[in-house]
Amino acid sequence: MQKKKVILLISFLLLKFHILLGQNSYKVESIKPTDELLSNTIFSTITFRNYLYVSNQRGISIYDGFKFTNNIYTKNISSNLLLSNKQIYFFEDGIGIQKMNSIYSKPTKLVPINFQDTDPNNNRYDYLYLDHDKKIWYSEINYIHFFNQKTHKKHTFLIDKFRTDNVIQASYFEPNKNEVWISCHKGVFIWDNTTGRLKKHPHLIFNKSILSSILINKTAYFLTSDGNLIDYNIDTNKTSSIKISKRSNFYYSIAKDISNNQEIILYSSNEILTYNIQTKKTNTIYTSNYFINHVYFDKETKQIWVSTINGLIKLNNNYNAIENLIIPNDNLKTINTIEEDPNGNIWFSNQSNIIYLYKNKVYNTFLLPKNTICNTILYKKTNLIIATNTGIFLLKNNLFKKIITTKYNVKKIELDDKNQLWLMPEKGKIEVFDFISLHKKNDFVKNDTHFGIDNTFNDITVDNKGKIWLASWTPKGFGIWFFNEESHSFVQINDLKQFKNNAKFITEYYINISVQKDNTLLFSGYGGWNQVTQEGKIIETFDILKHHVVNHHIVGIEKDKKGHVWFGSAEGLYHYNTKTNKVVRLTQVDGLASNDITNGFKLLKNNKLAIGTDFRVQIIDLDNILETQLINKLELTSVNIDGKIISNPNLNIKLNYDYTSLDLFFSTLSFSEKEKIIYRYKFDYEKKWHYLGSIPKLSLIKLSSGKYGLTIQAGDNLGHFQRKELHLNLEITPPFYYTNWFITLMILFILLTAFLINRYLVNQEKEKGKLKRKISDSEMQTLRSQMNPHFLFNSLNSINSFIIQQKSREASGYLTTFSKLMRNILENSRYESITLEKELNTLKMYLEIEAVRLDHQFDYEILIDKNIELENMKIPPLIIQPFAENAIWHGLNNKPNKGLLKIEIQETNENAITIAIIDDGIGRKAAALLKKEQLKHKSYGIDITINRLQLVNSKNSYKITDLTENNEIKGTKVELQIYYDD
Repeated sequence: MQKKKVILLISFLLLKFHILLGQNSYKVESIKPTDELLSNTIFSTITFRNYLYVSNQRGISIYDGFKFTNNIYTKNISSNLLLSNKQIYFFEDGIGIQKMNSIYSKPTKLVPINFQDTDPNNNRYDYLYLDHDKKIWYSEINYIHFFNQKTHKKHTFLIDKFRTDNVIQASYFEPNKNEVWISCHKGVFIWDNTTGRLKKHPHLIFNKSILSSILINKTAYFLTSDGNLIDYNIDTNKTSSIKISKRSNFYYSIAKDISNNQEIILYSSNEILTYNIQTKKTNTIYTSNYFINHVYFDKETKQIWVSTINGLIKLNNNYNAIENLIIPNDNLKTINTIEEDPNGNIWFSNQSNIIYLYKNKVYNTFLLPKNTICNTILYKKTNLIIATNTGIFLLKNNLFKKIITTKYNVKKIELDDKNQLWLMPEKGKIEVFDFISLHKKNDFVKNDTHFGIDNTFNDITVDNKGKIWLASWTPKGFGIWFFNEESHSFVQINDLKQFKNNAKFITEYYINISVQKDNTLLFSGYGGWNQVTQEGKIIETFDILKHHVVNHHIVGIEKDKKGHVWFGSAEGLYHYNTKTNKVVRLTQVDGLASNDITNGFKLLKNNKLAIGTDFRVQIIDLDNILETQLINKLELTSVNIDGKIISNPNLNIKLNYDYTSLDLFFSTLSFSEKEKIIYRYKFDYEKKWHYLGSIPKLSLIKLSSGKYGLTIQAGDNLGHFQRKELHLNLEITPPFYYTNWFITLMILFILLTAFLINRYLVNQEKEKGKLKRKISDSEMQTLRSQMNPHFLFNSLNSINSFIIQQKSREASGYLTTFSKLMRNILENSRYESITLEKELNTLKMYLEIEAVRLDHQFDYEILIDKNIELENMKIPPLIIQPFAENAIWHGLNNKPNKGLLKIEIQETNENAITIAIIDDGIGRKAAALLKKEQLKHKSYGIDITINRLQLVNSKNSYKITDLTENNEIKGTKVELQIYYDD
């Protein structure tokens, strides 16, 4: 069923009394679905746990001042929201009355819709009210009901059996614990708790159609459909009535909550106004082009929330420090001059022929002649003097009389202590008149003609001692002048050499002068301002670049009662704290009508500053304008981890190490303009704050594992930061390989591995030792085999035979070769490897001895690959000889005819050679048959040498091949593959 179309939603709202001079002082902010609000159609709002709960056509949402969070369980909430005992009550279409305790919770159904009744229209409830006993009151088209949450029973009262259109528009209040008063189109009803009955109020005045009602202390207010507001004292039964509207179709409601019991907000389908209970006057504060469903006043923030069919509207009235004096006609020009008289009345003009007087909150206007433009208003010695484009006017008997006619535009004027009236043009000669006689003092100013031609004059004033000062643009100087009484001429203060002012000037273009109570003067200009003593010494220089002032065009300047300086620029009003050396900028966000503060500028006697803007004067309370509007609240509103929103987040956040992004959302819940709130954060290990601007969101991307302390602060654009802070504890769990248990296991593993490696190395060393001993043993065995007794005996026997046969030469040669062989064998056995050249030399000696001893039964030849470098290639010593010996004694020695022994050496691959020992003897098989006969000369060297080769390098190998020809044994071939050292 649609929302009521004619009768408006009822709720209540009282506001603190505030006269707005008939003008709207509320700042309007529209919050549309683009701000994450699900629907344009807003039915009602209410604050709960500092958040704004919003019912709309698609469910319930909460607003934290920055973003919306939506309840995923609700779909269409068309009733008012009701708050009680930390629960939100509401009606959802198609379901009934429900409650929930947070935006993240699933609602609990309390009163379901009765789809079984005979009337299909009774499927919607509205106008919920919870009494002190937690009974839920609500209305249908024909009935008023209440649901007792204790007994879970529903009670029904018929109000209008003929009604067929909309739900009964009902409002409720309790004057005591035994009664509930119900107002509706049928009048006022009273429910008696003791009897359980509902009856009409006996007073005839309450038989009218009531749109809305409210109870304030002991007085009830009833708004009737004929435009009357009835107040009724419950104790005395006295009533009075006042006409609020003369319109015949009067459809206003009263908004609900109370604030100081002095002002009521009334609203219709497109208008909101205030009604002051004391003065009985109304004031329109907002008009809407869209249907208004509900109005809610937040007591804490003093903001008004307006629910419309086209979004949510916020009315902000936090500008109590600014009073707007708006010109009461269509003259929209800028206020260029402001003056205050001794009675505190304010005079101002806007570059027209109209002079305005604001006195006792009432405007008075005075007219100058047509085509006359007011440049300056001066109030001195009870005289109100006006400088214009045609001359000087004086106010007498509420009329302006022209007292001096000029042919030039008088930009500024000043009246000194000698009753001399100074007229300052923008360019030209400065003239002086006797204010009593109005006679011109010819040639009173003695400066030459270049003085008025070269310089552009901007301001003239008189200080506390009667000295006249000028501010100008002076291309050939600096622009601060004073009038020298002796020379009757204006002198620049840079000519006062004793003060050394030249380095202190902020500009050569000065615009405005302000005389201070401490007998100093402030000169504003492009780039900053200077403070000057009455003697002409510059004692302070303010540079906008050093203080981050965004605009160099400084015009109006004043010092308040605390000694702080206020100055206007083209981009805002600035406050300079002379004690802290800090600057604060005020703009439209703070309530200024415009950021251009380069026109009227006047410090009033009550320490308020009057500034002129478009079609208005704004009176700024300097004591309050810098007060913060924050309410010292800061809450973590939501947490988003890798796109997943964490409901009801707390300040201790634990994340896995593999997270990608963490978004923290927070809010001051003050619902102030977003531009007025500044956020900053820092980690506990940091000293410097990081500023986030006006976005209450902190994104942390891929922090390293560990624990972090994080502090978030909120402040305003005026430099105030709240005491309330957010302290968050973040813990990023490390990957398993960074955990203590894993590190402990890794340490144990490393220690165990080190132990095993050490043990392995020790064992390897032991094995190496064993191998070395084996090699040494093999070498000794080889040495023994080389020097076996048979060989030695036979060799010595051969020498002896030569001697007996008196072959001394042969004996000597044989003995020499034999001794060299023994010496080489002993020498080579000392090394693990020797060059192939040495090995072959030793082999040749052995073969020569054996050939002689066996009467040259065999010949031998050694064939070497030409690519082999004998002197660089190293192999184990005494490797070839055992195989050569075996070939001689088992192959060639038993051959009936002369044999041949070949030694072939070739390089086969990288770092390896092949040594072939080839004989044409009887072969291995025939040698085996003679084995028994040869036991007396068994060769031990073969097995020992093969063992040595394997010990030295496992890749070393050997191969024995029987050589055949026509299936007959023709000898034996032994191939050794030896990996050598370079």
